[in-house]
Amino acid sequence: MPLYHKEIGFPPKLKFKAVEGLIPSMHALREASNDRYGNMPIPTAFDPLTWDVIEVELLNGALNKIVARKPIDAARDVVMVFLTQSKLIKTLWINEAKDNHRTLDRSAYVTP
Repeated sequence: MPLYHKEIGFPPKLKFKAVEGLIPSMHALREASNDRYGNMPIPTAFDPLTWDVIEVELLNGALNKIVARKPIDAARDVVMVFLTQSKLIKTLWINEAKDNHRTLDRSAYVTP
């Protein structure tokens, strides 16, 4: 299952669609209430116009997993990992808005 990162590039024909009715896993529910930056709202939808897609995974050529980030407030962002077909939120966490993870391991990703 190839992984793609926004800094390396996504496949040129890849299109992101809105997803409604996201369902949090038990792990996501625990993380939402135990995050070191405080409780966080659990998203119920993904809109590619308001979320910044960071990473995607393809399965048999189809979009399988999305890692996306969205501001909660001026200081914090929520990061969510969800499966597109089942609408399952695998996990989520809060990052400081200024934290941009400049430690990208390029060997983990495919170049389109």
